Amino acid sequence: MANRANFWYERHHMLTPPTEPEPTVISRGVSGITLCQGDTVPTGAGYSPGCIFVHMDGSSTDYAYVNNGTVTVADFEKLMDVNNAVALIQAEYLATAAAGKGPSPLIWDDAPVLEVMLDPTKGFYYWDDFCGTDTYATTELHNGVLFTQNSAGGTVANLASVASGVLQLTAPAADEDGPTCQWVGCQVTPQAGTTIYWEARIKVGTDAEDIFIGLCDDATVNVMNAGTIITNKDMAGFFRDDGVTNAKMGHQVGDGDSVDSADDTIADVDNSAYETFGIKINGVTSVQFYHKGALVKTVTDADDICDGLICPVIQITTDGGGTGGSLYIDWMRMLAYDADGSCRV
Repeated sequence: MANRANFWYERHHMLTPPTEPEPTVISRGVSGITLCQGDTVPTGAGYSPGCIFVHMDGSSTDYAYVNNGTVTVADFEKLMDVNNAVALIQAEYLATAAAGKGPSPLIWDDAPVLEVMLDPTKGFYYWDDFCGTDTYATTELHNGVLFTQNSAGGTVANLASVASGVLQLTAPAADEDGPTCQWVGCQVTPQAGTTIYWEARIKVGTDAEDIFIGLCDDATVNVMNAGTIITNKDMAGFFRDDGVTNAKMGHQVGDGDSVDSADDTIADVDNSAYETFGIKINGVTSVQFYHKGALVKTVTDADDICDGLICPVIQITTDGGGTGGSLYIDWMRMLAYDADGSCRV
């Protein structure tokens, strides 16, 4: 047992007294234990905030921990090193809490964002916070966005009245008119081995007008054809057309020949709040839809899953009998990843 007579001698020689309980306390201050070692990561009380624990039987990336909790309830977390820094950053910082203002953890916590940013041969990454201060001109590529009008109606501009950048798409009062935005530089093809992550934070702004939020064949400038979502193009997106009940939102996945579609995937979209809409395409085996950070639909029928060239597309058009309205985009994030780089030309 360590005591005043032998403690410093044993510490100097880094010897653990055979009868010392786990963990072995090496140093203690007025606020609690400040340095200890053992085979099991400690929990419970008595460890000072910032206490270092040396994991004696840990792996090469599991040697050192620090107490990120309190002296009442310890919370020992691994210290980063050159081997596990990327993994820990991805787990801790690539997403916010579910339904938060940032990207959703169920989509992004395991997404290899940093890997692709550091090694672009494995894919590509895109983030837009819409901090430009400009009005978008129709039919020309502007800030990476191709803006077109249905029946020459609708506008796209940055919302100058708010902080942090918001892109506003506005549909006029005329039926079936409105703007479409396509991020044609982010084209990608779903294929075996490729994972596509996409999410945007959007305030729909209206319960009635027709909406498309997601990815679609970029040859399609009007996903809504006379108030009905088209079914003959590759796509994966959320939608509201004339057949969807006000305030609800459906989903549709299609490969140009057949579709998986429903009108009530989201029971109620709050038109006064910013909410996240996310899509994850796992090769050609499944498509997952997320709303406010929660999984709301998974499509697994291979006959329906998109396998052609698609890009992010967001559209609002005036519902028959509607009065027009606006849709607001706070940010958009996209990642295409394939370990062998197949998703890059």
